[in-house]
Amino acid sequence: MKNLLCFLGFLAFTIIGVLTALGEVQDYTNFNGVANEIAFCLISFLIAGMFMLSAILPDERKKNKRQHGFE
Repeated sequence: MKNLLCFLGFLAFTIIGVLTALGEVQDYTNFNGVANEIAFCLISFLIAGMFMLSAILPDERKKNKRQHGFE
């Protein structure tokens, strides 16, 4: 279930980033300058990347049997 939600988040933010890059988002909101639109696009791609990594990476680290080296 976690991977499905992460994949859906990845898909949603990727679509938002692509639509922003294509200029389709300008129909729904007004950005005050080109820099704001670029920042919005980059942030949406970064959030999509975080969703992708959270879907790919394992939940927990493997615990090492020898934590301190004295055992």
